[in-house]
Amino acid sequence: MDGVDAVWLDLRGTFDSGPAIDAQVASGMRMIGVAIPRSPRDFYLKLTGPREQLLNAATEFQDFVKSARFVQ
Repeated sequence: MDGVDAVWLDLRGTFDSGPAIDAQVASGMRMIGVAIPRSPRDFYLKLTGPREQLLNAATEFQDFVKSARFVQ
């Protein structure tokens, strides 16, 4: 991404949203994330949702991240 080596993450399974007392459990989920090292702060982007809904969105998300540029 903009000449920086980013770290991609693709998780699939059951997600637990929130603290143990109020946790909502959802199965069949997916999260695609990217960590972009950048000084003085790193950037993190993620896309989360039902696995079936992210099938087409995953490629679009990756293309979006790869096309992004930092502006000084």
